Amino acid sequence: MLLVRHEPSGIDVDVSFASLPFEKELLARTIWRDVGDVHTPLPDIEDLIIIKAVAHRSRDLSDIESLVEANAKLDVDRILRWVGEFASALEMPDLLSDLEAIISRKH
Repeated sequence: MLLVRHEPSGIDVDVSFASLPFEKELLARTIWRDVGDVHTPLPDIEDLIIIKAVAHRSRDLSDIESLVEANAKLDVDRILRWVGEFASALEMPDLLSDLEAIISRKH
């Protein structure tokens, strides 16, 4: 992961080189959308939830609550499997337990 800042706007950008199996899968599942005049790749909802669960900031957890509430047909098994793998690899069990708590309240 390469962290860069777009100086004119002050926006921080995370650049991934897609070396992990999840990142490769995320790229294969990318959804292309028009955002203004730009055709841009975006993650699907499940992948966005996984990314936010791993980032694990309070804003990300709040976003996950909204995403889970707004999307009834989530592949919850896939989300929990990937977040569980990240939680294990990073030795951060809270990644999974916090996500499970959100899903059980909202889904």
